[in-house]
Amino acid sequence: MRNFKVFVMVLLVVFTLGLVGCSSGGSNVTDNNTDKGSGEKQAAESSKDKKVYELKLGSKMVENHLESQAVKRFIELVDEKSDGQIKITSYFGETLGNSKVQLENVMNGVQDFYVESYTFFANYVPEFRVHSLPWLFGSNENYQKFLKSPIEEEMEQKLIEQNGLRIINEDKNWLRGPYRILVSRRPIQSMEDLKGLKLRQPDNQPTIKTWSALGANPSIIPYSETYLAVQQGMVDAVTVPIANLYSDKFIELIKNVTVTHEYQQQVAIAMNEEVYKSLPEDLQKVIIESANEAGDYCTQLVNEEGNTLRQKLIDEYEAKFYDVDLTPFKGKAKEIHMELEASGFIPTGLIDHINEYLDNN
Repeated sequence: MRNFKVFVMVLLVVFTLGLVGCSSGGSNVTDNNTDKGSGEKQAAESSKDKKVYELKLGSKMVENHLESQAVKRFIELVDEKSDGQIKITSYFGETLGNSKVQLENVMNGVQDFYVESYTFFANYVPEFRVHSLPWLFGSNENYQKFLKSPIEEEMEQKLIEQNGLRIINEDKNWLRGPYRILVSRRPIQSMEDLKGLKLRQPDNQPTIKTWSALGANPSIIPYSETYLAVQQGMVDAVTVPIANLYSDKFIELIKNVTVTHEYQQQVAIAMNEEVYKSLPEDLQKVIIESANEAGDYCTQLVNEEGNTLRQKLIDEYEAKFYDVDLTPFKGKAKEIHMELEASGFIPTGLIDHINEYLDNN
């Protein structure tokens, strides 16, 4: 009996010590850990609740092209500024199809972005045909001035309303080029040299009509098939921005380079309007800001390359450059502009409207 009483007393002591331990400072640590765990859980749930938008972007240019480096920068900026809420997958080198196919993909919601020059919107809004009228704007500065004009703004609004395409790079700072050239098997130093020249052209009526009037024989060939077309002798000349001459290796096949300044170019990032509107306002702002910042980067790359590329092509590929008198070309081009406007191909009065704006601004 005595032993039983001792056993009970021991149990009471152990139980009491346990209660004391539970009422000591260790309870604050447990509470803090609980609070911390609860906070982490809430943060995780908050992060999980944020919708992630997975978008698809296509481009004509190959992945190592300067423009493609700027596109990659755009994608990085979007990811960074959206805190991972917008993830863009890129497809270079016409992987998703030619320009017409990809623009229709964007309009139909099959892909979300397409990166190309303003020229290709002309299939949907005729006013965009002026973007590739040879020798209309005269300089990159004039062209950028036009891109920021109310004339261009009205054209882009039509593109949104009629086709559901929004151009997101609002600063108009994605320089392409920085100038255009004609590269050919035989030297082209005058309009007379163009006679019968088998010339690759995109599906772009303003340039096709102009080069035909100048004496060349244009053929429409998708850009991704152009190298093979030159290699197989289907065409003997190509008109491109000088940067493409190096990145797309045309200079490996044909060595005569005529500096034409045919028309000025910038890159437009077209986005599906419904997708754009589906984004919260803060993420719309991310898209616009990232496109503008990447545009500055693109222009920097193009200008740096433009300053050295000519000599690089001479040194590495023995290219021969011709700086010809473009006065006859420009004179003929003005005649063609008037004919195109008279036929209704270019909206009546648009060219005069543009020239007046550039003269007064």
